[in-house]
Amino acid sequence: MVNISFDWTVLVQIANFLVLMLALNLILYKPLRRLMDSRRELMETLKGNADVARQQLAEGEAQQERFRGEVLQQGVGLHGRLKEEGQAREQEILSGSQLEAARRLDEARQAMSRAVEAARQDLRAQAQVLANELALKLLGRGQESAN
Repeated sequence: MVNISFDWTVLVQIANFLVLMLALNLILYKPLRRLMDSRRELMETLKGNADVARQQLAEGEAQQERFRGEVLQQGVGLHGRLKEEGQAREQEILSGSQLEAARRLDEARQAMSRAVEAARQDLRAQAQVLANELALKLLGRGQESAN
């Protein structure tokens, strides 16, 4: 049989080990575990916040794209409406200009007709005067040759 002798120093070393483990647990391991747990919680919170921020960013980008599409549609509609208004205004101006040009042309024709008629009357009067003078000269010549 094996004879084991029991020494009190083994009990002191075991007690010393247990006291050291308790002290290390209180001083080092528990604060370190609390610190690691709080950091883990902080990291999880930050990851959650990052996920929420990514989701909000995606929603914001989608909303921005929808808004950009709406603005583009409104711009196209406004462009079309302004183009139609411009064409209508152009037609209005052109028709007004054509009417004004026709009126001025008619006035010019009337003025020319009056000027032509006045010139004809003046020429008729001058022709009459010239014819009378010519007739007098011819008659006067005819009288001179008889004298």
